[in-house]
Amino acid sequence: MVITDRSENVDHLGFFIYRLCHDKETYKLQRKETVKARDCIAIRHFENKFAVETFICS
Repeated sequence: MVITDRSENVDHLGFFIYRLCHDKETYKLQRKETVKARDCIAIRHFENKFAVETFICS
């Protein structure tokens, strides 16, 4: 996932999200198949019962 924009208004995301995020900086995410940045760190971790690979790129 890649951060695309900052979301100024979280009212339309539903009560649950609003309650968790109304006083925090909130960003929109977009799925991205390949990362074009060169300086990346790969982190493998567990989310519930399955493994996930997360890339942090500069």
